[in-house]
Amino acid sequence: MENIGRVTKSVLSISDISDGSGQIAPQMFDPSLDVWFDTGDATVKAYFDIEDRFIAEDYILVTFENTQDSYGVFSRESLETIQRLTENFLTVPGVRHVRSLTYSPWIRWGSIDDGISTENGLIISDLVESPATQLSDKQLVERMVAVLGANRTAKKIGAQRVREYLGNNANFEDFQGEPLLLDAIVNQDASATAIQIQITRPVVEGEHSELTKKLYSVQFQRAALRGIEHFLNIESGLSLKTTAFQKAEKQISALPESEDKRKLKQSLSDPSKNFMVDQDGQTIQKYRVFRLDEDGHYLDIASLNSEFKADSTFTPNALSPYNFKLGGVPVLERNFEVVGSADSKFLPLMFLVITVFLIILTRSFAGTVIPMVVVLASIFGTVGTIFATGTLFNNLTAMMPNMMTAIGVADSIHLVAAWLLMRSQYDNKAELIIEVIRKNAAPVLLTTITTAIGFYSLMLNDLTPVKQLAWSMAIGTFIAYLLTMTVVPLMLSLFPHSKRKRIKQRDAISQYLSTQWAALIIRHRAKVVGYSSIVALISCIGLFFVQIDADQRKMFTADNPVILDLIWIEEHLGGTGDLEIIFNSTASDSAEGLNEQEAARLESLQARNVATASGISGVKALSSAEMNELNSLHQRYEAWNNGRIGVSAQFLQQVEQFEYRLREEMVKPDSALSIITDLSSPLDILKKMHQVQNNDNPAFYRAVNEGDVSASLRQASVEFDELTEEYNYIPSQTASTLISQYWLQYENGARPGETLSTQLSVDRQHYRMQGRGLLCTTQEKQAAIAKIREIAENEFPDLIATPNDASIADLTVSGKKTLMDRTGIIIAESFSKSIVVALIVILIVISLFFRSWKLGLVSALPNVLPIAIPLGFFGWFGIMIDGPAIAVAVVALGVCVDDTIHFFTKYSRAINSGKTVEQAISETMRECGDALTLTTIVLIVGFSTMLLSSFSPNYLMAVLAVSMIALAWLADFIVTPAVLAMMDIKSSEKKDTATDSLAYSGGSQ
Repeated sequence: MENIGRVTKSVLSISDISDGSGQIAPQMFDPSLDVWFDTGDATVKAYFDIEDRFIAEDYILVTFENTQDSYGVFSRESLETIQRLTENFLTVPGVRHVRSLTYSPWIRWGSIDDGISTENGLIISDLVESPATQLSDKQLVERMVAVLGANRTAKKIGAQRVREYLGNNANFEDFQGEPLLLDAIVNQDASATAIQIQITRPVVEGEHSELTKKLYSVQFQRAALRGIEHFLNIESGLSLKTTAFQKAEKQISALPESEDKRKLKQSLSDPSKNFMVDQDGQTIQKYRVFRLDEDGHYLDIASLNSEFKADSTFTPNALSPYNFKLGGVPVLERNFEVVGSADSKFLPLMFLVITVFLIILTRSFAGTVIPMVVVLASIFGTVGTIFATGTLFNNLTAMMPNMMTAIGVADSIHLVAAWLLMRSQYDNKAELIIEVIRKNAAPVLLTTITTAIGFYSLMLNDLTPVKQLAWSMAIGTFIAYLLTMTVVPLMLSLFPHSKRKRIKQRDAISQYLSTQWAALIIRHRAKVVGYSSIVALISCIGLFFVQIDADQRKMFTADNPVILDLIWIEEHLGGTGDLEIIFNSTASDSAEGLNEQEAARLESLQARNVATASGISGVKALSSAEMNELNSLHQRYEAWNNGRIGVSAQFLQQVEQFEYRLREEMVKPDSALSIITDLSSPLDILKKMHQVQNNDNPAFYRAVNEGDVSASLRQASVEFDELTEEYNYIPSQTASTLISQYWLQYENGARPGETLSTQLSVDRQHYRMQGRGLLCTTQEKQAAIAKIREIAENEFPDLIATPNDASIADLTVSGKKTLMDRTGIIIAESFSKSIVVALIVILIVISLFFRSWKLGLVSALPNVLPIAIPLGFFGWFGIMIDGPAIAVAVVALGVCVDDTIHFFTKYSRAINSGKTVEQAISETMRECGDALTLTTIVLIVGFSTMLLSSFSPNYLMAVLAVSMIALAWLADFIVTPAVLAMMDIKSSEKKDTATDSLAYSGGSQ
């Protein structure tokens, strides 16, 4: 816990990202997604390269619809709301930029009045600069046409109103609208709109651990999200100033100007903090944040100390009539944490249920208390290994308490059950406890070793969370063993002992298992083995059809508000998931540009060379040394410039065709790319600039080519300036230089937040295309990525590097959500491989321990069936399973092996004492039936509490755990005895000294 406190303090030491109270929740959980990424993977590397080369950011969408006004979201009321929210969102700490219908670059050719003269020129301004309420009908139509295009605007408000603005002879096809906004910020019929908020991921400087930096980054974005929601609450009339806040406002405004007053005013206005310290040093709440409860009362959900109800007459006084919906990766990330935290209540419930069933089944205080002590101590010990190493919980390691519960119960129950069973046979407490230890030391140790092998097999995975789960659970397994073999005997010695009669009900269960049940299984052993083999075969075939996948739409309940909002946004404005298509120059990294002096020298030499070639007198011709210098500098410049794909006409023309090809696939319902709803790149800006600079001719809405540069400008020249009476050198103009000029003009006119820095690297060697995708399954996302690469490889080979080729660029597809979708498959596949490896090693260990390869082979069936049947069932019926859910198979394998080892221990001892197979099976069932049955029942009812979870992976995990544990019992009490009854186990190998040693450690009952 000390480490948790230290990490929490270190996060706050960077800056105060709390809600104003100066405190954040103890940082026990690492919610960052980066921990799930394999840093050695090329796609992951591309993702981190994006953050290094461009501005690291995430996007949040605030959306609403207006179906009442004829102008839709272009109505004055809607634009006023958008304008107000946009201005408010820009004040939220962490928000870099906002793009909306009122705050986006409007590129056009128009009249510019500088106060002295008026002339036509390039204009880049916001779509709505003046107050929206002051816009005339003509100005509204003008902006609708600029964004929607003429045809869509005519469909919305009528062709006549559009012609009143464009003119009767206007060709509507010449006005296509603004691709940067259409289908991204506003839908085609202008009924819905989005405010796109760019939240930066902060770069933390100073001496801080990587964990602290990641946690701070997450909390920083959460603070920004709080600020956004604060303004939405005010807009909806659900946030009201508290009396204390109003009082503080008056007091602070009356203070003389000073640094303290500035800080207090900053605290007053910070939307990410709903608490502040006033001038008296008291922490006050700034706003009441109301939500309607089930009883119809408005409750303040922000109050820290006590429940506050609004007056019964309270009704929200909204500033606008719209219902706002939130979307974006940060919103979805927080939803995972919120739902996961809600499920944490099931852990205490599981302990309560297990305790109740221990009371019912053992009818003993010792039988109830001792297993729970072992379970809790094992959990604390295992969790301590995580925190002691300076790491925190993640979504996978958070399952450790459930897993350790299964291991702790399985270990301790065997000793407690043996103690309860043998109390009637011993007068001396010490002798009884010693015999309990002797009977269970070897099998419990073996189950510990095999369970640890199962967890250590997960180290084959490259993902950090999986490795953390592997080593921590392996250590936890040995912690549970040590506690079982020390604490359990110690606690048993504290309980009074008197020779008691066996409880009739428990004895009846043991007698039934060892007589009627055993006889039934042995009598029908051929049928049992035959049917079991058929079931095993069918299940194993079903494993080939298991769909290792994840679908975030189905991970939450149907009424989850975040998912409902995301689905609404998808239906009206397209997807919210991020997709990154990055093009990196394939030019050599050694190609460096010229420095300022070298560039000036190159221009001087070129000017002299052109001048002498033009016959201008008085200019000294270049010497051979200078000519060599000119060639060298020119070659260096060309090598560097050829790698600048962002100003390469050839590259941009290829990208234009590539994007057009992707859009063709996006509109096909049966295409893998139909999940992508929007694409944007710097080319959208370049094409608009090119069109506007060519008299706004729609034919020029395309990438620049060499034909756009007149022949007279393609050659460098020296011209005489009559005004200065000097010769001026005019470099040759190319499509590349024209593109560079367009980029420069745009960045000089656009707002800082709209510059190219997020999409085009400064050196122009890295180009970023961004897409928005629908919520979909992992397999659908992977199919889309594969389709993108297929199109590039087959149709645009210049855009994707292959060995020994001469491509212009190399394409990589990445993105945070794209990587997270892919991670689920990686986890599931690695778990599958690990289970196979673990199972093989465990069977070998069992064979060596018992010195019987036959027992090793027999153990395969009861260990494989409980895992294969549920997963095979899922495969046959097409039920998807994700990575975290399949992790429960490792725990199930441990329970299966535990049952098998205890069964084989008793069986091996009976065989070595000279009993027949039938007698040995009967005695084995009598001796271990109670413990294995008790363990099975307790674990089943414990894991069943997770069936109440509203989070699909947790529910699925419970289904798998319950079914696998139940099947493990059935396999050991039906399949195992049937197989043993059909085999001649009496051979010389059973007399091996290792088995004799095991039998001695088990003793006689």
